[in-house]
Amino acid sequence: MSRPELAQQRVRSRQRRVLDARQAAPALERHEEAPRDQGLVGTVAFLNPDKGYGFIRADGTQYFFHRQALGAGEFDRLVQGDHVVFEPGRSPKGPRAESVRRL
Repeated sequence: MSRPELAQQRVRSRQRRVLDARQAAPALERHEEAPRDQGLVGTVAFLNPDKGYGFIRADGTQYFFHRQALGAGEFDRLVQGDHVVFEPGRSPKGPRAESVRRL
């Protein structure tokens, strides 16, 4: 397979996982209190798996997060549209999500 075909196959695979995750995920409000944990509930708005970072939208704000903010192996299972719970924090560049966990 050529590189463009492989890239298209990866995109289709991610899209299927997003659809599966959305069907399986509970309907949560973006800023609803987390049912089991302290923190905010948000939605993964953008994800760059190659560089290992993304953004979570919660409470009308976008929070940056790095793969290190998740547990081991969790970043690879995360897809755009997933609901997550996290601790809001600050960095010199703006809002940052810490201790990110998938719901």
